[in-house]
Amino acid sequence: MGKLAGEVGYSRETYIKHYRDTYDVPAVPPVWMVAEMISFGQLSRWYSGLADRSLRNAIARPLGLPEAVLVPFARHITDIRNICAHHGRLWNRGFLAPPKLAQKPIDLRDTLDQSATQAPAKLYNALVTIGHIIRSVAPNSTWMADVKTLVVTHPTGDVAGMGFPADWLQRSMWQ
Repeated sequence: MGKLAGEVGYSRETYIKHYRDTYDVPAVPPVWMVAEMISFGQLSRWYSGLADRSLRNAIARPLGLPEAVLVPFARHITDIRNICAHHGRLWNRGFLAPPKLAQKPIDLRDTLDQSATQAPAKLYNALVTIGHIIRSVAPNSTWMADVKTLVVTHPTGDVAGMGFPADWLQRSMWQ
């Protein structure tokens, strides 16, 4: 909260300046205003830090995941985002903290590589889970098809380095 309050205090954004000029209480604007200022890491920590599990579940429910899966996944996706933002190597990277794998819905469970539960985790299960979340909030998204095309047409063809199982193209979410 302290870091966010500092960012709000120094922000030059028009909407934040309007809030500071108009309101004294609360010191930090509502979440819908500061959402653009919150880093992915901060958002992940806030979500995991919610003391009320029912709130975490209420946030996870529209994404079709239990909070027990979404909490560690939010941390995992923060790491992936940071690697991408800093132009790091992602394709064959091993992650020290493998995310918990969803068991529902069935098509997600069956598309994930359920054998990949030990570190180092590879990228495949994260891509599938991201695809599930995107499909939950934007059913007409072509993200999964776009990822499939990118992976299939990549010149190295080393999908195993990313943790893709040999039969990944036959799994339901890639169809």
